[in-house]
Amino acid sequence: MSKPPRLLKNIAGCAFFAHLLVFSFLLFLPLAFTLRTNIHERFPTMPVPKILGAQSRLTSRSSPSRLAQRNPTFLMQYRRAIVPGGTFFFTLVTDRRRPILASDEAVDALRNVFRSVRQSRPFEIDAIVVMPDHLHCIWTLPPDDADFSTRWRLIKTSFSKHCPDTLRRTPYEARLTKGEQAIWQHRYWEHQIRDETDFARHVDYIHYNPIKHGLSRSPLDWPYSSFGR
Repeated sequence: MSKPPRLLKNIAGCAFFAHLLVFSFLLFLPLAFTLRTNIHERFPTMPVPKILGAQSRLTSRSSPSRLAQRNPTFLMQYRRAIVPGGTFFFTLVTDRRRPILASDEAVDALRNVFRSVRQSRPFEIDAIVVMPDHLHCIWTLPPDDADFSTRWRLIKTSFSKHCPDTLRRTPYEARLTKGEQAIWQHRYWEHQIRDETDFARHVDYIHYNPIKHGLSRSPLDWPYSSFGR
């Protein structure tokens, strides 16, 4: 059998590579779409197509200071959820995860701070648990009020001033420069409660947190919790 002409060989080769190119493109397209979505979630200052529905969220690898260095407008564009009368789940963590809240004395001081702040800026505590190195709670703000940030600032500042001296330690250099105490992490995490199901799920998470961390066998056994209140 005679060999096919060189032209037919070239056409066959081009067709093969064309099919290979199309197959590679279709294989890579979903991966590129996912990657682009993740990039927009990490860097909210970049334009986001509506179809992606990406939201601005801080991650541990993308701190506000680093993002601000890359894009000075970042701190102006990042916003917490602002909903007057909203219900929110919060997590507050101690500096470097030190067990600052492990004693009755520390928890009593924190309780007094909460009571004082609620007198000047009312809000409801729907559920709360205080762990040795962090706390979780659910707040409901007054109908015409959305300012939970000021309340947390007052709580953190007041506790840092009035906590037992045994809990204090020399701040590291970055905090010393700003005149800060080494009590709390700078930021806190918040989540807006969407509905009754979301509310019940977060209440259960709060009350079962001591069991999760191996500190209690039952929610009722943990003394620093709103369970059974």
